Amino acid sequence: MHARLLTCFAASLVLAPTLTAQRHHEEDVLDVIAVMFEGLAQRDTAKMRSTLEPGTRLVQTFSREGQAEYRVVPINDLLANIGNQEGPAIEERYRDPKVRVHDNLATVWISYTFYVNEEISHCGEDTFQLARGAEGWKIIAIADTQRRVGCEEGAGEHASGEGAGEHARTEGRGEHDEDGEHHRGEEGEESGEYIGAAETWDKTRKGARLILSFDPASHAFVGTVENTTDATLCAVRVEVHLSSGTELGPTERIDLLAGEQTTVELATDGEAFETWTAHPEVAPCTSMQRRA
Repeated sequence: MHARLLTCFAASLVLAPTLTAQRHHEEDVLDVIAVMFEGLAQRDTAKMRSTLEPGTRLVQTFSREGQAEYRVVPINDLLANIGNQEGPAIEERYRDPKVRVHDNLATVWISYTFYVNEEISHCGEDTFQLARGAEGWKIIAIADTQRRVGCEEGAGEHASGEGAGEHARTEGRGEHDEDGEHHRGEEGEESGEYIGAAETWDKTRKGARLILSFDPASHAFVGTVENTTDATLCAVRVEVHLSSGTELGPTERIDLLAGEQTTVELATDGEAFETWTAHPEVAPCTSMQRRA
């Protein structure tokens, strides 16, 4: 009995320093991610670079026409978009960080909610891979998922500027009413799909067909939104979201009669971007609008 107790005690003496070191490594890893997010929120690319290996890649996963796809974004392109313009206020609040460390390799998985100008843009999961060298831990790869539905207000426990995280990628939000209130799950939510700068957007949501493309000469998105239904579509407006995190619009609301269309133009003011997404928003009709 005494021999067994002595063996357990000796084992605890050996394991205690190991577990303490493990916790320290996990804290160090999360600190690196927090610094990167703080740099992102401040649009401080020098701070961000201090946490990244030069060859770091960002991989964005998404679905296009029901097919699973992914896009690889060189980290220098992301940093250029962040550093070359002021842009809107961006913040990513994350929760439930799961850290795994083995020797000089670490993996972190977090759930996040991303905000643009203090309103929900999108949410999803981030994964980070880090490696430890002479200068400490460095991020070597980032990947994410993105969705527009089911995002909870204030779901993240950590926020940039408070010692935690935030990353800037794209995109917009759901329907908002005239006083800016945010409504999730309504008719204007985006599909989550991003396309290249030279591609044309041609999709129909809730009866509103939006055809839009970027005109480099005018530095603007131009196109039309059309009512494809047999009834009036009320308070229709359009938003565009750039991969730099900037939201364009929305356009002024307009009621579209059956078969009616209107032109759309949203200027970028020369802002650089690689990919973009768009969506029309449609509000419920009032009884007076339905009679009209």
